[in-house]
Amino acid sequence: MVGRKSSDDDVRYGDNPKPGRKRSWRWLLRQMPLLFKQLMEMGQVPLSGGSLPSTRGVYLISENGNNLYVGRAYRRGLRKRLEEHTKLTGRGGPQGSKPDPSTATLALHLFRHEHQAIYNFKDKDGKYRYNSLRKLSLHPVAMKYVKRVRNMDVRYVEIEDSDVQYLFEFYVAKHLKTPYNDFEAH
Repeated sequence: MVGRKSSDDDVRYGDNPKPGRKRSWRWLLRQMPLLFKQLMEMGQVPLSGGSLPSTRGVYLISENGNNLYVGRAYRRGLRKRLEEHTKLTGRGGPQGSKPDPSTATLALHLFRHEHQAIYNFKDKDGKYRYNSLRKLSLHPVAMKYVKRVRNMDVRYVEIEDSDVQYLFEFYVAKHLKTPYNDFEAH
């Protein structure tokens, strides 16, 4: 910038502060618009059958141009995490394993949203009950929503740093007002 002296905080995403120095909160915050631009400039790819990387990162799932859900792949990588959105099985387990509602998250959010009047998934404090979600994943209609998610599109940004992932997932969800993200504990 003209008339302004460069500082350690004037770095592109991926640049780290000087060796031996911790990243500042300011540095983390400055990464958000840079990563957001990178995410939105990426072309969408099909969630199923697409060529997805095995690296860690943050992803945005969309349907017919509507941004629905932001998530992050922090342990298993983007390919494995996005595959989990298209199945109703336990994490990393065989097809017959016990359903885990934290894997096909978006499908279960869609089901819950459309059937809230029929099923009470909240406790007396208004929080979603994890056990209800587990039972929900056993519901025969739930597979309809998994199939719907399989036909959605995704865009992603590869991010290895978990601090940046946490902050960026929240940033994108709030910025785009994705309807199926909530940050309540399970």
